[in-house]
Amino acid sequence: MGILFDSVENPSLIKQMMRKNYLEKLEKLGITESRDGISIYSLDNKSLNRELTLAHFRKTNIDHDSHKWF
Repeated sequence: MGILFDSVENPSLIKQMMRKNYLEKLEKLGITESRDGISIYSLDNKSLNRELTLAHFRKTNIDHDSHKWF
């Protein structure tokens, strides 16, 4: 409960927690650079979110029956 209370008082704490989460997920996927060749550790939260989204799209097997549109 303390972290939640601190985050309400300090919005930058939420951004730091989001950044840490994005970095951890990208590291688990083995991604250390953006598609532009920039280190993920120098990206802002919006760019980290974009890279994570793109990584999930690249990871999806489009040949699988459950991922077909029609």
